[in-house]
Amino acid sequence: MIVKRIIFDLFLLGTIFYAPWWLPAIIAIFGAFYFHSYYEIMGAGILLDILYATGESSLPFFNVLGFLFGTVSFLIIERIKCELR
Repeated sequence: MIVKRIIFDLFLLGTIFYAPWWLPAIIAIFGAFYFHSYYEIMGAGILLDILYATGESSLPFFNVLGFLFGTVSFLIIERIKCELR
């Protein structure tokens, strides 16, 4: 199972660098459903923030929107998985 997770993480990393922002977001959400305690979704959010966030936004929290999305998605998906088990 760890090999699948590493391969999936490398695939997610590749899509972060070579695909539009919405594709890695969908793939990270899928990984959060598929793997147990998929903390990598928060790291993917940080990388998406580094690559796609602009420093010119009028609201300061837009620079950490990917990280917030990853954290909230992680918490909601973990709660859903606990309810389904």
